[in-house]
Amino acid sequence: MAGKRVIGRKAIEASGQTQVQELLKQEPGVTVSGSGRVGLLGLPGYTQILINGAPPPAGRPPLEMDLVHVERIEIVKGSLAEFGPYGVAGTINVVTRSGLSSGQESWRVGAGGSRVGADMNLAASQTLRPHGATWRLANRLSLSRRQTDVMQTEALSRESPAASQRLQQTQERGMDSSGSLSAASTWSWPRSDSERWEAAPSIFLMQTGLARHRRSDATLGDPGPGSRLVTSRTDASGRLQMLEMPVKWHRTLASDQELDLELVPTRMRTERRSRRTDAWDDAPPMLRTGTEQTRRHQLRAKLDWSGSWTDAHEFKAGATWFQWQEHQALDQEQDGQTDPTLALFGPEREVRNQSLTAFVQDEWTLGPRWALNLGLSHEQRRWQQLDGRLSSQSRSAISSPSAHLAWKLDAQGAQRLRLSLARSFNTPESHQLTARPQLNPLAPCPAHLPCGPNSPDTADNVGNPALRPEVAEGANLSFDSTNGDQRWTLEAFGRRLHEVIGQELLLLQTPWAPEGRYVQRPINLGEAWTYGLSIEARGKLAAGSPAVQPLEWRGVLNLARSRLKTLSGPDNHLAEQSPWSLKLGLRQKLKQQPLEWSVDASWTPGLWTQTGENRRLFVSRREELGASLAWTFSPKLRLRLQASNLRPRDARSEEWLQEDGPASLRRQVRRPGFARLGLQLELKP
Repeated sequence: MAGKRVIGRKAIEASGQTQVQELLKQEPGVTVSGSGRVGLLGLPGYTQILINGAPPPAGRPPLEMDLVHVERIEIVKGSLAEFGPYGVAGTINVVTRSGLSSGQESWRVGAGGSRVGADMNLAASQTLRPHGATWRLANRLSLSRRQTDVMQTEALSRESPAASQRLQQTQERGMDSSGSLSAASTWSWPRSDSERWEAAPSIFLMQTGLARHRRSDATLGDPGPGSRLVTSRTDASGRLQMLEMPVKWHRTLASDQELDLELVPTRMRTERRSRRTDAWDDAPPMLRTGTEQTRRHQLRAKLDWSGSWTDAHEFKAGATWFQWQEHQALDQEQDGQTDPTLALFGPEREVRNQSLTAFVQDEWTLGPRWALNLGLSHEQRRWQQLDGRLSSQSRSAISSPSAHLAWKLDAQGAQRLRLSLARSFNTPESHQLTARPQLNPLAPCPAHLPCGPNSPDTADNVGNPALRPEVAEGANLSFDSTNGDQRWTLEAFGRRLHEVIGQELLLLQTPWAPEGRYVQRPINLGEAWTYGLSIEARGKLAAGSPAVQPLEWRGVLNLARSRLKTLSGPDNHLAEQSPWSLKLGLRQKLKQQPLEWSVDASWTPGLWTQTGENRRLFVSRREELGASLAWTFSPKLRLRLQASNLRPRDARSEEWLQEDGPASLRRQVRRPGFARLGLQLELKP
């Protein structure tokens, strides 16, 4: 009805990918921004990511989930009432495998890397159903480990019409590493033909590491007597532990009515440690250490009802109550002394959030060719934060109506026209609301002394408790045509946004410094609009040789424009929305040999973005090229060779700032590393 695209389990296994985000990068309807983030309509920051129809637990990146845990992925370029009032650009809903999911025992083991880093992954799934038993137990396990080389340079300069003055030149090298373990079991027990219980305990562990060496040449003019050489060494580690225990009850009330009740308690604990040493050539070194421990408890209760009153109506309604509480303990020191900012904000922070969401949705069949979907979702939310002696809170109540109209242009449904209208929201994230600052490490506060002044290019970051949600009214119009193996889709969209969130740079009297200090904080900038066009096609080409099967191809061209009305041009468009992007994919099987090859490529141009009256950002163009070759020795054994990052390019970014004087320009170039090769074995005993 609303143009929902579903990537099923069969397509997931055929892709050969191991993570959700890598699979989505191949999907034509999903765009990739210049920074590598995936989203819809070229707006990753406005794309809602859900797991089983609910927001993912904090700390666990949903797009990094191993695909062994995924049953299907639903993609909607618009707003559906059942997904709540959010998702201005659309929703990507990751549905995990349940006890009733089809499948058998399977194993996957892979290893690979590049010249400077290595990675490995292991995944296994098993379903147990003893003979004569009514219950079923499905188990899944995934392990991963990855190392990434980091090499980047950074230059900071002061720009004026007369000259350019270099302030700092930095080189940084190091290694980032991450590892995770995820284990889940789903026990399903059909108590009767009309009643079923399901419990799905899961545990997720993740550990990260960082070791970097930074060398900076800070100057007051041309290199010479006024320069200061700074050598920094940073080591950091992180650990996350999460335990979930969902319990679900399903009841069939009648032949066409179903009731689902789900209770999901979650416990999470994280710990981050950092150690940074800065050594100057003309001053004693400074040692800064920090420890951050977080405990989070959350509970989600969800009730859904679905049914049909007549053959023409399929009705859904539901409500979700969600509450979480987070306690954070901080320990920060400089040269063995307590960080002076803790004296104001204290070593502890507590955040509480509570929300209630309800929806109704009716899909109405108007005839053999017409269908209408009407929905309404409503949410009330209360947020409160205690940061030492400072406290802040916010409340919101929002409603989102939606309507979708579908028309089959022919009796077979080979050609379809869809129109979607909706009002949706984008809520601020927790870190955008906090009052506790993140001090710029290039302008630290000395121990036992108040913070001194800083400059616009070393501004502190702080949240804004008064930040309001973004509101959008939008429309999507699409045309689908299918002719045998060929299918193409033409889709146009438009959005009008209010209270758009951006950044402002200003000099403020802050509680952590007696003198004025520059800070960057989020702010509601005003109204914006965006529109665009997507042309998607896929099909098969007949092979010129009897030894190969038809060539499967797919591609999409996205065009988009946007403008923030309260900012002057020329780059006053929405963040990360490129004017165009292109993706192509090819896949082919050999008839006489059990071989299959595929190639995927994407292009995104470089982009300047005006994020405030005195701040602009640039991200260089992005090109991705990957290939794979699979040998299917039998229906139960497959070997896959994969290659990624075959066209490595330097990732360049620039930040331009200006406040009461000459502008400062920060240029950063990050080496993309080397091509990565991997070998993967897939086994079904």
